[in-house]
Amino acid sequence: LIIAFSEMGLVEEALWVYRKIGGLPQMQACNALLNGLVKLGRFDSMWKIYWEMLSRGMVPNVVTYGVLVDNWCRQGHFSKARELVNEMVERGIEPTVVIYTTLINCLCSESKMIEAEEMFRSMRKSGVIPNLYTYNCLIEGHCKMGDVKRVLDLYQRMLGEGLLPNVVTFGILIDALRRVGELRAARNVFVYMAKFGVVPNIIVYNCLIDGHCKAGNLSEAMDLHLEMKRFEIFPDVFTYSILIKGLCGVGKVEEANDLLLKMRKEGVLANSVTYNALIDGYCKEGNMKKALEVCSQMMEKSIQPNVITFSSLIDGFCKAGNIQAATGLFEEMVIRGLVPDVVTYTALIDGHCKDGNIDKALRMHKEMIEANLSIDSFSFLFVLKCCTQKRPASLEGKQLHTLVIRFGCEPIIQLQTSLIIMYASMGNLSDAHRMFDEIPSKNIICWTALVSAYVDNQRPYEALQLFRQMQMDNVEPDRVTLTVALSACAHIGGLKMGEWIHDYIRRKQDGNVDSSLYNTLINMYAKCGDIETARRLFDSKRNKDVTTWTTMIVGYALHGQAQEALQLFAEMKELNKNMMKRKRNGDHGSCLILPNEVTFIGVLMACSHAGMVEEGKLHFESMSKDYELKPRDAHFGCMVDLLCRAGLVKEANDFITQMPTQPNEVVWRTLLGACRLHGNVEIAGVVRGRLVELGASHVGDYIAMSNIYAAKGMWEKKIKVRDEIKQRRDPGCSWIEVGSGICEFVAADTHHPMKTHIYEVLNHL
Repeated sequence: LIIAFSEMGLVEEALWVYRKIGGLPQMQACNALLNGLVKLGRFDSMWKIYWEMLSRGMVPNVVTYGVLVDNWCRQGHFSKARELVNEMVERGIEPTVVIYTTLINCLCSESKMIEAEEMFRSMRKSGVIPNLYTYNCLIEGHCKMGDVKRVLDLYQRMLGEGLLPNVVTFGILIDALRRVGELRAARNVFVYMAKFGVVPNIIVYNCLIDGHCKAGNLSEAMDLHLEMKRFEIFPDVFTYSILIKGLCGVGKVEEANDLLLKMRKEGVLANSVTYNALIDGYCKEGNMKKALEVCSQMMEKSIQPNVITFSSLIDGFCKAGNIQAATGLFEEMVIRGLVPDVVTYTALIDGHCKDGNIDKALRMHKEMIEANLSIDSFSFLFVLKCCTQKRPASLEGKQLHTLVIRFGCEPIIQLQTSLIIMYASMGNLSDAHRMFDEIPSKNIICWTALVSAYVDNQRPYEALQLFRQMQMDNVEPDRVTLTVALSACAHIGGLKMGEWIHDYIRRKQDGNVDSSLYNTLINMYAKCGDIETARRLFDSKRNKDVTTWTTMIVGYALHGQAQEALQLFAEMKELNKNMMKRKRNGDHGSCLILPNEVTFIGVLMACSHAGMVEEGKLHFESMSKDYELKPRDAHFGCMVDLLCRAGLVKEANDFITQMPTQPNEVVWRTLLGACRLHGNVEIAGVVRGRLVELGASHVGDYIAMSNIYAAKGMWEKKIKVRDEIKQRRDPGCSWIEVGSGICEFVAADTHHPMKTHIYEVLNHL
């Protein structure tokens, strides 16, 4: 009775019989009772009964020790299990294959594969022959570690020793191949099962289906699902959950929902994993209404939302820009007694960042740390992104870096790259470069981050030096790196370097140039003075987007080719009219290419260069009237420049005073230049005062005022301003391209310690 009850899992009944006996049952019954308690996880009860049995005169045998070893291994106490094995040997009891297999399985479950292999060798040295279960444990351990080579080696060795694989063995092999994306090989192993007369079970099918879903091969996964039914292997909740998650992963959320309905019809009860997969699918496509509906359905089935459910919903609302709903869900989650994890906090931190609530994001990160969750390197990535967006963020950024060090976070390359970007956003290039130098194995992403850091901080010369150093270190630049390097060339007018990069792109990308990179090439040629090549690239691009059109329009405007810029803008508008006609005729494949804010900057610049005041005013009004674009500082600056170039100084001044935003120094300085040109002393004095108030005056403003006073014969004021100039003059800096190199020079006094003087460069040339 004790043996029967124990094997059936009815341990309470077995204990009742054991106590009724009053004495010590047969050894087989004792071991069965102890084993039953271990299998149910009642470890304390097992030890209590064990000591009671010893007091009744039981002498443990090899089976007893096997149960005790299994007890410690199930609790993860390998050292205590090993002590029991040593005790066995001291008593002259040799460990069996079952005990060795239990120890190996314990080590494999803790990913201690070196120790597991040592135990395997020790087992063979002691004369114990491993069985199929031993090999299955070891093979599965290596499978979880992704060591497919060792998995296949052990499989071949197992066959060589005459052990035939069972369905568990094949399941592990298929899982190992699935993990590394070798789905064809996994399918071959699946077919190979028939040779050994092994019938696939639901676990094997689920493993294959999961592999195809994760690879995006949904048609293959669905075919396997149908194949199961033909062989009368009926899909379970795991099968459906895998398929629903797979369909959601490729954006087929409605098909996933249909599968949930089918699942209900077939009597398969969905669990939280199933519902969470569908909720997450709707959240990722931004359909929060449907996500909440599925959540309600789940609760109607008495399945309460868990941390994963709330995390998906919070992330969905954050991505949809509804931070208020996300915060409400977070509060409800806490009220329900659920402890937010790193994923939950990270979603909310990212949401606050995107909503511009940087302070709230930082407070949320502080709360996450204080909650003592599992803080790892990845949990810092989003909050570092917040610090990058905040201006200034030097204090918070450095505090975060300190926390990263304090928590002993693993120096993963993503985290180190984020720190490079953060320090660069502060303008702290020395610390950004130091972070880069600390990365042992530098990949293209961290190289790109550093090159971009120098470009963003107006240091294009050093950026191109880094780009060359990267190539000397045999690091292959990717699309983003090439885009950044071309931007640096455009900034300094480095045409030769830009042409070399263009040639590199042609050689490496075999003509298949990415649209964004293509646009950057047009921009580089335009800004480096080769407007003809820029136009040739523009004309040769098949699928022009708004950036393509805008880049060419701005390029023409920068070159003073106003008519060409405005003609191109007219062509762009005409193209949109034709597309609208096609849409009305049912051609829904045509996409409008509407001008953006930057397009209008180019258009207004062109009008300014051509002196087309009235047309410029019409385009400025058209921004908000026809395209619902809100003018920014740059647009107001273009309008002021347009009026100033036309000599309409008073109108320009009136325009500035009526601006909805505070005018910046560029706008005031443009007006000051016009005052100098047209001799308007009165307005010039007001403008200079505004620049001083902004704390933005520099030596050029003093020179402009000096010239205005000189033109009007106001010599005393001119002399006073000239004296002020001598105290403020800063060196001018520029770059020139010599051959394939870029030289930087500064015009300064002969005692300037840091830069090369212009006359030295000229003498060298």
